[in-house]
Amino acid sequence: MVHEQTVRLGLANRSLAGRATRVAVSSESTLPLLPESARATAVVTGNPVRPEVLSGQADKAIQALGLQGFDRHRPTVYITGGAQGSQQINSLVRDILPWLLSQANVIHQCGPANLAGLQQHTTSLPGELAARYLLTGAGSGGEDTDGGRAQVRGWFGLQGGDQSSAQQGGFSAAGGAEHRGEPAG
Repeated sequence: MVHEQTVRLGLANRSLAGRATRVAVSSESTLPLLPESARATAVVTGNPVRPEVLSGQADKAIQALGLQGFDRHRPTVYITGGAQGSQQINSLVRDILPWLLSQANVIHQCGPANLAGLQQHTTSLPGELAARYLLTGAGSGGEDTDGGRAQVRGWFGLQGGDQSSAQQGGFSAAGGAEHRGEPAG
């Protein structure tokens, strides 16, 4: 069994789909992208999300993650920079970080290529702002796509096969995003 969490098939799932006994996809729009032989065994599952993610307790998270500097009266923004677009998004976050932290708490998940530079930049932040910033290494954003949580997402059109535009269109079509700014693609 393979599962594709994005709208477009990644390279690994494109090559494995024809050999898998079951193919799970996150979006109906992914089905036509599957090899013909895999479509009969495909099922739209969405992205699996643990119940704990949807019923979490903010105070427990603050304690567990050591986020005592987070201001509960401010929104918390989760930013993820991964794949080939990570350099752009992480550079943008670095450049606007003091302003962003004056508005919100920030949890920033970045790729390993950007982690050391962002950690260094964090040392120049005033203590009050740095206390509202959690920087962590990369992972996937599968669980952040469900649950009716407000999110800020940036697509940069740099991923292979125009993955960014496909993701943006898929989230928008499903009612999970609102596009603002430059047209997708």
